[in-house]
Amino acid sequence: WLGCNGNRLKRELRMKHLLFGAAALALLTGCNPEDAPAAGTDVALTELSVRGGNPANAASALAAMSLADSGAGTLTFANKSVDGANATFSDIAVAGETGISAGSLVFEGLDMVDGKATFGKLSLNNIALNGEDSGDGEASIGNIEIVNPSPELSSWLAATLNGQQAEFPAAETVKFDSWSINNIAANFDDDDATGTFGLDKIEIREMGGLKAKLATISGISLTGTEGGSDSPFSVKLGSLAMTNVDAKFVKALQENSGDQEALLSA
Repeated sequence: WLGCNGNRLKRELRMKHLLFGAAALALLTGCNPEDAPAAGTDVALTELSVRGGNPANAASALAAMSLADSGAGTLTFANKSVDGANATFSDIAVAGETGISAGSLVFEGLDMVDGKATFGKLSLNNIALNGEDSGDGEASIGNIEIVNPSPELSSWLAATLNGQQAEFPAAETVKFDSWSINNIAANFDDDDATGTFGLDKIEIREMGGLKAKLATISGISLTGTEGGSDSPFSVKLGSLAMTNVDAKFVKALQENSGDQEALLSA
């Protein structure tokens, strides 16, 4: 959803990529042999406050993201409401796709910077992946949220929302106060394995300069059986918090975003 247009979602976000990719991302944020993070949550964080926007530029920002009308870009929606610099869209779907939907998309702090759309907060809620386009299973995501992304990152997110093949911004410019994904629940069934996956929350706080002050993950569970056998497997993780997190994986994402094998190798 955030960073792929509808065709790429159908082609690349197969079910197991979603499940194991979420877990891998969480582990990558906490692992670097040269600059090891510290365990725990004893770190001073700035209180989250959403960056304000400009109501006079809200309509221009929505138009730049092809959200002035349903179906103008990648997304379709049943309802739209704008209040100052904030906007809410409900009953979201990807144009030309089936089995991919979201309950709502909410922007706060809409504005235009150097002719590009920006925002203080984006929330995508009640996401469902099911049917043929979801791969070998079904999944739901309660919420994906980013707060105060840098102009470069918010512009890239805005471009992908309207179906543009925009290049991922330079890693050094990827900054935000908070990014989180909440309440993933999924099942999968293919030749390799059958089972269920759950994740309560991943959150990264105060990203900047290829560092994040805090990364937390909680409530991972992965259970099932290997394909062609009755051998069960079970992985569970209560919670993990890391400070001083090396976020060089962002640079790997920038350099290899079009090559999944290269990204995994990086």
